[in-house]
Amino acid sequence: MDRCQRRWADAIHNLERACELDPRNLPYLISLGAIYGWLHDYDQHTKIMDRIVALHPEQRPGRILRASVEVYRRADTGPWRAAIESILANEPGSEKDPFVAGQRYALALYDRDWDAAGRAAAVLAQKNSLEPSWSLPHLGRDFWVGVVARLKGDETSARAAFMRARAQQEKRSAITQIV
Repeated sequence: MDRCQRRWADAIHNLERACELDPRNLPYLISLGAIYGWLHDYDQHTKIMDRIVALHPEQRPGRILRASVEVYRRADTGPWRAAIESILANEPGSEKDPFVAGQRYALALYDRDWDAAGRAAAVLAQKNSLEPSWSLPHLGRDFWVGVVARLKGDETSARAAFMRARAQQEKRSAITQIV
């Protein structure tokens, strides 16, 4: 509640207390880390992400998101890239992981590497957003391919991709209204 009402000090206090009482509770840690990230307290955000990775070293999202902290702190994509490349090299099948694919796409955009973004967009899921989020509509691969085409200056391909994405969104809306 405190977080929703932007009472950051209370939210931090209550989540810190909750994490003391239940130190392995991943949702509490994620919420606490997110607040520190939103508040640009990268030292605390890093500590929380390190705790998450220590609890679940096998989970890719924690490792990748921990590595991405430096993007926000210093605009350094190096650790993020290294984490993704390490996962791709050492974990068979990781190139098909939707989270990894979305992170590769976002990294390519941050690096302004439109060719890498195009390759990453091509493996994104057609019916899912870049990353599931309550704040974003569910946008599929065609939308993200259109973004890359627009960034490359290819208006014809961008328009075609956006039209396909629009048709899919309209179809999804019609199905949602029926249900």
